[in-house]
Amino acid sequence: MTLFNGTSNFAPCSPTVGLDELGQSEISLFPNPTNGMLTIGGVQEAARVEIVNALGEVVMQTVVNGAEQQMLNLEGYASGVYMVRLQMNSGALVSKQFVVK
Repeated sequence: MTLFNGTSNFAPCSPTVGLDELGQSEISLFPNPTNGMLTIGGVQEAARVEIVNALGEVVMQTVVNGAEQQMLNLEGYASGVYMVRLQMNSGALVSKQFVVK
């Protein structure tokens, strides 16, 4: 890919990083919807995990050590839509929605 730089020359530019390159498609949440226990699958590296409610409030924070699957206990959480945000040690940020029944 090239970009016109205002002269008769073209300057190279690198393509934008896509979601798949950040591991978005590799991360899975199940069961979704959940009744209490949520499993995060596909985590390949250590990451900070935040659970965010529909109001944008962080309702849980934890750290995962890169285990392939990590279980979170959400029993007692109000029914609704939540977001899980994973901040990988590599700097990648992955966000996925899930529902608590």
